[in-house]
Amino acid sequence: MVLDLVYKYFKMWLWILIGLNIITKVHGFANGKFPQSCESLLPQHDGRTPMNSEPPFEMIVDQKGDTITVSLQSKQSTPFRGFMLDARQKGNRAVGKFILLEPDNTRLLTCNNFADTAVNAIVGMNFVCFLVVVKTELPNILATTLHNSPLSCCLNKVLKILCSLLCVAVEITAVVLFCLADTIKVTLVALVCVAIVFDFIKLVIVCLPIGPSHELKEICDLMVNVCSVIHVIFTTTVVFVGVLEMDNCRNTKEDSWLLKVMVAYTIWILLFLIWVSVNSIQRKAILGRSQIGNQKHGKRWRKQKNMKLSAAEVMVTAVSVILIVGNLCFAVAVTVGIFRYQEM
Repeated sequence: MVLDLVYKYFKMWLWILIGLNIITKVHGFANGKFPQSCESLLPQHDGRTPMNSEPPFEMIVDQKGDTITVSLQSKQSTPFRGFMLDARQKGNRAVGKFILLEPDNTRLLTCNNFADTAVNAIVGMNFVCFLVVVKTELPNILATTLHNSPLSCCLNKVLKILCSLLCVAVEITAVVLFCLADTIKVTLVALVCVAIVFDFIKLVIVCLPIGPSHELKEICDLMVNVCSVIHVIFTTTVVFVGVLEMDNCRNTKEDSWLLKVMVAYTIWILLFLIWVSVNSIQRKAILGRSQIGNQKHGKRWRKQKNMKLSAAEVMVTAVSVILIVGNLCFAVAVTVGIFRYQEM
């Protein structure tokens, strides 16, 4: 019976891994938007090197006041397609926003959290001449771009996948042990199965080939965070229900120090989730306010602002470390308490 159950789970996870491998190979942009090219302006086609030949069009720029007219003129009337324009100077400084003159053939893009600062052609459209207008912003606007290196993004993704796989493995082991017990705890098995489902959903989302500048990045991150919160809630509930059943078996609910520790642990986890949510929202708000700064402020003002941010980061880091250490201490205390109850 045990071997049949293990073989069943082995086949299930084998097909899941095969499916994940297929999903990770799928990569496309059906709507014609490819924001991951905002930094380099290069079509990131795997396995293909960029062309070194002359482009089939020439660019003509005409500036009058705060309006820049950009036209792409085909050479020798040869149609071209598949272009992207970005309204910025060297150093990722945004200079304005595009105004489409041919909205049926082109679309505006959001690059580095700035709307309408890039434009590209709709997939499959051929051009002989293309015309677009750039409305420049005020000269004292300074754009700041913050992004992670590809190595850190890849490492972060690998760590998330490994953590999810570890959680799934532990939870499947727990289900098998619950089923092999003398009396099957249906409530515990059901709670663990729900936790496995949400962990699997998170694993699938993390494995999707979505880069840091992808248009679905924010939605996927939100879904991963929601699945993580639900997973924590259900896993905590499993431990809490297990402790309650152990106390019911020994009729020591009033004097149970383990139950009191578990209640405190649950409250601590709730505070930790609230802190992570508030911290994430606050970071996004700070990043949004920092995207555009006024250039008329001098170096002294910017230095004072950086000092304030550094002090705030130290406080945030300290609180996060305290919450994480508290989680570890409570987890160790609950684990030791459960083993002591089993020995009694």
